[in-house]
Amino acid sequence: MATHHIHRHMRLENRAQPRPGWSCPMLTAQPFTDAVRHHLANRTNRAMAADLLFLERWEMSPAPGAGPALRVSQIRRALPELAAAIRAEVAAVRLSA
Repeated sequence: MATHHIHRHMRLENRAQPRPGWSCPMLTAQPFTDAVRHHLANRTNRAMAADLLFLERWEMSPAPGAGPALRVSQIRRALPELAAAIRAEVAAVRLSA
């Protein structure tokens, strides 16, 4: 069985664990915005947390390329109110700096 098929069938908790010598900042990072912090307060879905942390960091410093832009677009489409709240908080921090 190919590696990608094995990973697809693994439990999320196992798949989301960093491998030795490899780090994934999205799995250990804390939210910067209140909007993400409040949204994740009672949720334990690591995939959702990773998506929201990715969106939050992308709003702070957009990454070039079609892949990141597509991922951001999909997250924004799925959670438009939350995405708008994140954008507003990031913009407010930029204006106050």
